[in-house]
Amino acid sequence: MAGAAAPPDFDLPEEVLSALPADPFELLDVARKITSIALASRISGLESEVSVLRLRLSERDDLVAELRAKLETLEASLSELSERLAHAQDEKETLLNDNASLSNTVKKLNRDVSRVGY
Repeated sequence: MAGAAAPPDFDLPEEVLSALPADPFELLDVARKITSIALASRISGLESEVSVLRLRLSERDDLVAELRAKLETLEASLSELSERLAHAQDEKETLLNDNASLSNTVKKLNRDVSRVGY
């Protein structure tokens, strides 16, 4: 053999490589700790994001409840106005019928007056 192969540096700076233990089991333990730190950091970030999303969801739920209340109020107003419109249309039709009847009566009376006058 020409010589022992140099251990790969895995693109790590020399100061990091020099701080790592030479024993593979100790190296695995350091890797496990680093992985735990990375996972804890990621979990913390995700928990913060979940908290923000829950707050937004709560705000939107409040907005939905507010809009539903407004919708109920508007539907009640629409129902009331529809009833008033129907009543006004019925009253208009009654008045038109009364007007037609009175107009016919006036015509008859005018004819009667014109007959009596001659």
